[in-house]
Amino acid sequence: MKQLLLSILLVSTSFIHSQYCMLAGPTSLVDSNVKSVQITGVLGTISYLGCPGVIGVQDLTGQNVTLNAGGTYSLSVEFGTCGGNYVGVGQVWIDFDQNMLFDPSESVGTWSGIPPTVATVFVVNVPVDAQNGI
Repeated sequence: MKQLLLSILLVSTSFIHSQYCMLAGPTSLVDSNVKSVQITGVLGTISYLGCPGVIGVQDLTGQNVTLNAGGTYSLSVEFGTCGGNYVGVGQVWIDFDQNMLFDPSESVGTWSGIPPTVATVFVVNVPVDAQNGI
């Protein structure tokens, strides 16, 4: 079994190939944010509810669940707001190779729009060679 880091980052502008620490995202506590995250693995579940908002990149790397290498999982993410409704872009990443970088192949999916919206369901295909770790 593999325990993988699930990182969900919400930023107000799009980005490519990124490291864990980035300067971007909302500039106010009422801007767009990650409102909810739901995934069930082979061991554990992430059931995250957001708000209040976060200034900058919303880092949910403290959330983790055990996934099997080669497995497929459904990840539900609701990008929302803690106040006004502002255009936002959210991207979900999993650092499958544990190199502390978000490689383009590790992007699970992207959302853009104006919250509130319904949750977006991303399909997570864990590579068979994914590294163990959080």
